[in-house]
Amino acid sequence: MPRVVVLRGPDQGRAFQVTAQTTIGRSSANSIQLSGEKVSRRHATIAVEGDFFVITDHGSRNGVLVNGHRVERAVLASGDQIEIGSSLLLFALDDSEDFPTQEMELRREQPADGSKHGDQTAARREPEKLPSGEPVFFSEEAAASARHFEESMIIGEDSALPTQELLQRLRDSNRKLKVLHDVSDAIQDISDTGELLHKILDLVLEIFEAERAVILLYDQADGELRPASARNRTRTTARLAVSKTVVEYVARRMRSVISADALADPRFDPSDSIALQEINSVLCVPLTSKGKSQGVLYVDNRHGMKRFQQDDLRLLTIIARQAASAIDNARSYTDLRKEREALKRQVTEKYTIVGESASLQAVLEMVRQVAHGDTTVLILGETGSGKELIARAIHEESYRSGGPFVIVNCASMPEALLESELFGHEKGAFTGAVAAKAGRFELANRGTIFLDEVGELGLGIQTKLLRAVENKTFDRVGGTKPASADVRIIAATNRDLSRMVQEGTFRGDLYYRLAVVPIRVPPLRERQDDIQRLAVHFLAGFARDIGRRQPRLSEQTIKLMLAYGWPGNVRELKNAMERAILLNRTGAIEPEDLPPSITGGAVCSSADGVPVLPMDAAVKAAERRAIREAMRLADGVKTKAAELLGISRPTLDKKLKEIEEEGLGLEA
Repeated sequence: MPRVVVLRGPDQGRAFQVTAQTTIGRSSANSIQLSGEKVSRRHATIAVEGDFFVITDHGSRNGVLVNGHRVERAVLASGDQIEIGSSLLLFALDDSEDFPTQEMELRREQPADGSKHGDQTAARREPEKLPSGEPVFFSEEAAASARHFEESMIIGEDSALPTQELLQRLRDSNRKLKVLHDVSDAIQDISDTGELLHKILDLVLEIFEAERAVILLYDQADGELRPASARNRTRTTARLAVSKTVVEYVARRMRSVISADALADPRFDPSDSIALQEINSVLCVPLTSKGKSQGVLYVDNRHGMKRFQQDDLRLLTIIARQAASAIDNARSYTDLRKEREALKRQVTEKYTIVGESASLQAVLEMVRQVAHGDTTVLILGETGSGKELIARAIHEESYRSGGPFVIVNCASMPEALLESELFGHEKGAFTGAVAAKAGRFELANRGTIFLDEVGELGLGIQTKLLRAVENKTFDRVGGTKPASADVRIIAATNRDLSRMVQEGTFRGDLYYRLAVVPIRVPPLRERQDDIQRLAVHFLAGFARDIGRRQPRLSEQTIKLMLAYGWPGNVRELKNAMERAILLNRTGAIEPEDLPPSITGGAVCSSADGVPVLPMDAAVKAAERRAIREAMRLADGVKTKAAELLGISRPTLDKKLKEIEEEGLGLEA
């Protein structure tokens, strides 16, 4: 956590934490309250701007000095000295920087000749002492570099650096700012975690002239720290051994470490990879984002290559903060993408259209033809035949697939409520309308609205729906201005709308607007080739959901299913398979696992699976099978089929009508 330490003044020795917005002044309302007549009530503010801490003078009378220079606004670096009134403050970027609390100004001693030049020395701090048994990560060379860095940042009120040194410092500062900008620019738009890690390591290798770099991240499943990406100077992925001592220390303490001469460090374990791989110099910093550790970033050089300095550690620490934020975002994006893909797979499986029968393939061909326009489609079919699946298929094949697919069941709510659901209402439009509400048409904007069971609509709501279908405009309940929505309308019904128009229970103009392209979904009894495929598909899904092995269908069960008429169509078949898999205790679905509605309580012979008891079920099943076979042989010509059956044409018509009224079909 960044902090400010008072080195001189009335509050000497006090330390304050620096937050995203820290105010400094004489008033007790400030985050940092300083004493002294020359301190204004609200003197200055230290605030986070991007990746930097910036100090701003709030128009104080005596000003703000940073490293001896008066500023109105300046970016702070760790080790900067801030003068406010009679107080001298030291800015430290994090707690790991163990700055002394005594005054760190350059002491000036006047020579005997009275000249202004004198001996300048700065306070020294010893290398950090770690607990016994843990390595010292600052060698003497690194410690000397750190002292030089701190001294170079301390500029007395009357002191001046040599021109060349000042220019070099400015060039170094500009280089670092450019590096940070380039890093941020290079990684901010990468959402793939693997690609992001490679890019970060390649940048680090280039910036620090390093030989090897590794990122270790905490596994999101078990919380263990594991290598996530490793790169070498050839910019290739490699398996690299890192110093376990260094990595574990940084991960545990969340503190940056450096060893400018790792091989000479007396407290490294000789068996550690530092010695085994002749590692010359090491940098290792924590990756933290939003106060949470993501892992560590490890960099090293071998065989007498460049030795890292304290400046390198500071710069790498800042880069690591940018990298950790980008990694956090990329991992979150990856998690969301995986979750989205899993949900998409579930939705795809749930709404998959299964079947290869000719009648179904004709419907799917019609779907492909009408999907790419905005034509209104009316889907006709019996209850449970899959009308919603066909509507979804049209939506997914269309250019609106990225938009919403909104379902309205017109039979599930009263007309008064349905109007509000379809078109929305304004606040106060009726009792309970405490706020304005958008209707389903508005919610389906740039997508598709599916009006299921549209044949159940009353004449009053039909009139209002007609306007929405024709003009895509409508009035909210209680509204005074028309609203509009860019939607495609797909309707469905199991009723004969043309007959309802003749009977006066459905508006003819609405019917013709809805039935621009009618699509008839065949009942399951007309898709006998698909019955077994559908059953196996449903069994597979239910078995996966409950964690059981998928059972097979016995031969007797298949024959019973093919002989049944499925008045509830695909929905009934799905429910039957769910029941069967829950009741089944063997590896095969047997007739006793099926609902009684399918078996009719009949007992099947082991020979062909035809019901033999009771008599009525056996007779009806045999009669239907005889009629079905005759119609097949006669290619659907009823007169010829009647001759094959040895009955009259009127008798055949009567039996076909009875079968149709029972909702069974010839396959039952």
